[in-house]
Amino acid sequence: MLAYLPSLSHGFVRDDHELIEGNGFLRAPQMLMQLLTTDFWESAGGTSGLWRPLVTLSYWIDVRVGGGNAAWPHAMNVVAHAATTALLAGVLLLARLPCVAVAIAAAWFAVMPVNVEAVSWIAGRTDVLCAQFALLTVALDRIARARGRADPGPAAAAALAAALLCKEAAAGWAVVMAVAVLVEPQGRPATFRSLARWLAPYAIVIVAWLAAHWALAGSRSPPDLDASRVARQAAAGWTLVPHAAAFLWPGYPHTPDAAPIRIATPWAWPALAGAAVTLASWALLPVLVARRSRAAVPLTLFLVPLVPVVIVMLASGRPVFGERVVYLPSTGAAWLLALLVARAGAGWKRRMVIAAGVALVGASAAACVYYQAAWRDDHAMYQRMVATQPANPLGHLGLAEMLARGGERAAAERELAAGLTLDPGRPEPYLTRAALHYRYGEWLAVEEAATRALVLDPNLFAARELRATARLRLRRIAGAEEDAAEMLRESPGHPAALAVQGQLWLLEGRFDEAAVALARATRWRPDDPAVWYALGSARVGVGDLEGARAATVRTVALDPAFYEGWLRLAGLLG
Repeated sequence: MLAYLPSLSHGFVRDDHELIEGNGFLRAPQMLMQLLTTDFWESAGGTSGLWRPLVTLSYWIDVRVGGGNAAWPHAMNVVAHAATTALLAGVLLLARLPCVAVAIAAAWFAVMPVNVEAVSWIAGRTDVLCAQFALLTVALDRIARARGRADPGPAAAAALAAALLCKEAAAGWAVVMAVAVLVEPQGRPATFRSLARWLAPYAIVIVAWLAAHWALAGSRSPPDLDASRVARQAAAGWTLVPHAAAFLWPGYPHTPDAAPIRIATPWAWPALAGAAVTLASWALLPVLVARRSRAAVPLTLFLVPLVPVVIVMLASGRPVFGERVVYLPSTGAAWLLALLVARAGAGWKRRMVIAAGVALVGASAAACVYYQAAWRDDHAMYQRMVATQPANPLGHLGLAEMLARGGERAAAERELAAGLTLDPGRPEPYLTRAALHYRYGEWLAVEEAATRALVLDPNLFAARELRATARLRLRRIAGAEEDAAEMLRESPGHPAALAVQGQLWLLEGRFDEAAVALARATRWRPDDPAVWYALGSARVGVGDLEGARAATVRTVALDPAFYEGWLRLAGLLG
């Protein structure tokens, strides 16, 4: 895994900040059970309709072992990728492919530039771990069939359960196992009864996971969008399969969080061509299975993980995409390459195929190292997005936020305007605008922009937090109370909600209750000067001057420009 050594020096990027770096719940041992039994994004202040407890557990362990810095989780991503590569090689050997074919295929998978997003981005661990356990399921299933068992056994079922607890991409894995049994029955041909018995443990696991997933995470309601927009975004779902295949080429312009192709109308030629490729790919599968072709299993492995994403895009119009979704399918692509090398025959043809395979690995390795630079930090990532996806508003919005943090407000406003112009129907531009005005204490503008974002997507917890804070500063208590109640309903005990509620109690003179809520909020959000200042006010109210002094010292240490903090500190020290 030498190709991924550069990523060990990278920092937290994008979702990493909320999920790991700033997630106080990960630092509290007593919160582990709540973390494992709630929405994947709840502890970070959001709702996603996703449940990925094993990934959350891995983040919790990272914080315990690595102390909360970025180096350790990056190293764990690289180790997990190495383990997945080794499992892929093991599966190919179990498939009785020649060692040279296995070596080329595993080496290609190890350095595929399409996998940089999943490995170099800590948040991409969901895909790496899911693929790891999914391949383990394939390996254990093959071993069980080779031993003449009547069922795959508990270990294979447990491996599938682990894959599902990492990401939803393995939801159709029973199809992969069914194709494997039909193509390579390991003895007498499979009957309907024997096939049903073999697949029963996998079906039970998937049904149980679906029930638990729905009970613990439910589903996230999509924002209200106009019908034509939903139709265009849904049509883009047809381009996912050919897009995933194109990603495998090292010369493809790989980019962070790749946006799907923009479709002008649902009947535009990219959507029609994508639908033709997708449907033809699925039509080819039963033909290969009927012929017991060795290509049937890896082709199924490539297509099945993409099904949930395609279904979500077609059904809801939500643009769920990104190169990381190709991580698990790319194992099927590597398997197909191994089959190609194995069928090369002998003599000069074989040497040419092997040379081409080695060249592909070399080109992929060079691209892999090159594209890791885009994941060094937020600024590098958003710059890469803007350069490669100028029509993607998210790149401009992210860059605007980075520029604002650096004090370059005029440049930030230009990027924000570009993002808003590209897609005024999305809530993200308004959320970014609210955050920009928040940075400068422009509370009326914060409230207006956050309200606009919530109109477009009522599920945006961050927008509700910004609006509640703005209403507090504007002394619009009724509105702030309404927002706080909604935040506590969505995420009971969340530090942002506690911070708002504590400040409301502070304004009402309920100092004891405010001090308790704000003290809890500071444990989860130790770097927020506004929360520490409010805690100092509450402690002044209850007569705890020593505690008030400590909270105010923390306030000005975090934000030396916090003028009110210095005034209070002077009074407390005087």
